[in-house]
Amino acid sequence: MALSLIRSGIDLAALSHQDSSRCQVLSQQEGWPHTLGDWELQLTQSISIGAFYNHELIGTALIWHCDDNSLATIGMVIVARDFRRQGIAERMLSKLMNESTAKAFSLIATPAGLELYQRLGFNTVGYISQYQGNLNAQDPQSGVSTLQEMSLEDFCEFDLRATGIPRAKILESFADTSKILVLRKNNKPIAAGMVRKTGINLTVGPLISASDKALIEWWQQLPHFANGFIRSDLYCSNL
Repeated sequence: MALSLIRSGIDLAALSHQDSSRCQVLSQQEGWPHTLGDWELQLTQSISIGAFYNHELIGTALIWHCDDNSLATIGMVIVARDFRRQGIAERMLSKLMNESTAKAFSLIATPAGLELYQRLGFNTVGYISQYQGNLNAQDPQSGVSTLQEMSLEDFCEFDLRATGIPRAKILESFADTSKILVLRKNNKPIAAGMVRKTGINLTVGPLISASDKALIEWWQQLPHFANGFIRSDLYCSNL
């Protein structure tokens, strides 16, 4: 009976810029490093929905559309611990997907959420391995870096050729807090990545490479440009 009462008292509504601080509280409770500025940017980039109980924000879910709506990516799915296993995440995601004009959807699933996403029709197409650690800066005099800065326009074109996903608008939204670095061979890009400020850390991504060798060389040269705690997610196809 108590479970039914809690469910019936939960409302779904669009999130706005004014909800950023409440969203940050939820993510902090999960141990996520997102700052208030991160949430403000994410809510600006995406279509978002929140779950509210007695006007308290107890859940979030966001969706980002690529430029031609061929694909939308879902993320920042959070439900407060006291309200889990009550169908709240499923309600939020179903509403976002039903109201979206995207032709297909993608997301990164944790083991805890896998059953839910499978019920919603998602299939596993690959795996994400997360790498993180401290990057020590190199003295510019200690060797010469072969990395160069790359324009946003050129990076968007490189990203489109590699992924087939037109997402220039999303990448443009990161421009003010990012540096794009490229490794070239014979004047052509063979590896390029966006180094972004997220939370109190740095995140590398998207990172595109023509080969494992080029990828390794790109990482070896990165300490000439960045230092501190850094994270990168590596995608491995399941096909």
